[in-house]
Amino acid sequence: MLISKRARPTAVAATAVRDPKFVETQRQQLEVERSRLQGQVRSLNAATGRLHEQLYSDLVDQAQSDAPEEVLHALGELDRRKLHDVEIALRRIELGGYGICDGCGTPIAEARLAALPATAFCVPCQEAGELEVELATRGVSRALPNEAWSLLGAIS
Repeated sequence: MLISKRARPTAVAATAVRDPKFVETQRQQLEVERSRLQGQVRSLNAATGRLHEQLYSDLVDQAQSDAPEEVLHALGELDRRKLHDVEIALRRIELGGYGICDGCGTPIAEARLAALPATAFCVPCQEAGELEVELATRGVSRALPNEAWSLLGAIS
């Protein structure tokens, strides 16, 4: 995800200060999610392999068979990205930096972490990143000056 190049606040500590019970609960949830996603990725990989063998055994059916395989591949890719995010969040817990925004370096609200344990961004940075992606898909590149990007966080 693209995140605007805002300066990190110097007043914010580099590590998260969180209630140890909260962090442990988050770690447990992330480990459960990791196991679930690993199983799902394995299942999708196996299903894709079986589908590939079945559909491509007859070359006449090859053109008609691409759609189901593409859907399974897309689902697997989404799960692999989620799994990657979960593993990064678990690593941050190990290193003591869980709950610090990748975009601005400020603490992420516990309510957001409770809802999205693997999130790496506070709400303002997430919204700014989504806006940048939206603008990029429309062919607009960094249309707003840096001051406007920091204002986006103030109005959220």
